[in-house]
Amino acid sequence: MLEKRTADVAFEEVGSAVGSVTGVDVVDIVGIEQDHMPPAGVEPRRDGIVDTAVHDLAKDIDWPTLLWITGIHAMALAAPFTFTWSGLAICVVLSWVTGSLGVCLGYHRMLTHGSFLTYPLVRWLFAFIGGISGEGSAVVWVANHRKHHAFSDQPGDPHTPREGGLWAHMLWIFPRHSAQEEAALVKRWAPALARDRGIMFHNHTCDL
Repeated sequence: MLEKRTADVAFEEVGSAVGSVTGVDVVDIVGIEQDHMPPAGVEPRRDGIVDTAVHDLAKDIDWPTLLWITGIHAMALAAPFTFTWSGLAICVVLSWVTGSLGVCLGYHRMLTHGSFLTYPLVRWLFAFIGGISGEGSAVVWVANHRKHHAFSDQPGDPHTPREGGLWAHMLWIFPRHSAQEEAALVKRWAPALARDRGIMFHNHTCDL
């Protein structure tokens, strides 16, 4: 089912991407236009948006994401009281399908790093499965992860551990980002995916 092509793509974690690809344009695989990659340590946390010193806690929090994460963990507390072996089996299978196939194989290896190429319908299927995991849309996930590689543990890293382990683990997903910020992030870090109609349809409908 998978189309085999030679693709050797290497990332440098200093704010630039270096790729050598046989027969395929590196931009089409990796989705990063090398000329647009800024040097490490100079990009603000929010792409294309000037941060202000004035913060409104109620407006700065992404409430749907916060309520989603809180609700999932709250419902998990009921698991010991509603346990069934069939429920455990379904949990294990769905965890593997969405996490290993959807996120690790689809979002990470295929869409972020271009480790392999496949047909559009298969690519969109992996994106859909990854979206079920609750980790957001494929194009935003990819953009954030590529930015993380470019600015690992430096200013600009979306989830740097230098701001604390809890921030790196989960708090980084709770600040609210406007549509303008998200568009700037995707334009810079995932321009090829932004031109993929199936991936962008997933981006617009992932939260439904």
